Amino acid sequence: ARAFDAAGNPADSAPVTVTVSNASAPSTTMTRFENTDISITYTPGASGQSWFHGSRSRAWSLGIASFHRAAGARATFRFTGTSVSWIGFRAFWSGIANVYVDGVFVRELDLYGPGEQVQAPVFTASGLAPGEHTLTIEVTGGKNAAASDNAVVVDAFDVVSSVPLSAEGQRFEETSPPPAITQGTGWTQDEDPTKAWSGG
Repeated sequence: ARAFDAAGNPADSAPVTVTVSNASAPSTTMTRFENTDISITYTPGASGQSWFHGSRSRAWSLGIASFHRAAGARATFRFTGTSVSWIGFRAFWSGIANVYVDGVFVRELDLYGPGEQVQAPVFTASGLAPGEHTLTIEVTGGKNAAASDNAVVVDAFDVVSSVPLSAEGQRFEETSPPPAITQGTGWTQDEDPTKAWSGG
């Protein structure tokens, strides 16, 4: 883990050894939901100003990201899974956001950093009960004393679902190779990010 003080000096934690045993682990899948996905509800802040969804200034996930700066603005993501990560942005001009899981306040998150981190997993909630959940990001309008601005960025969300194969079977996307899926001629793929297709 790496942390930064107010002056931007980094410090790393001691390394941690992790042992992984997959012998009885359930099958898991990770799906990315872009900032324009219909499962995300954006509400304006106290100023009444809407979120800006067209930023193309950085190497955002799928090329665009959503911004807001006004206190009270929210982005609420509804998903089904056991883990979710907010893919956001850390920079010297990033602000502070409140994070809620299933409507319960989890923490205040300072997105300040001395350099720019694009497509950064700024928050992760794991170990959730299988089923439907919400992750809400609330712009506070505040910023770190060292920050030059208070922007909060929603780039994407990564969701991990964990389903024991013996209990509910396995999902195969339409792009799965044969013999799982065999497509005849004439089929086309729709990669429209405004539609909540399974797997995108």
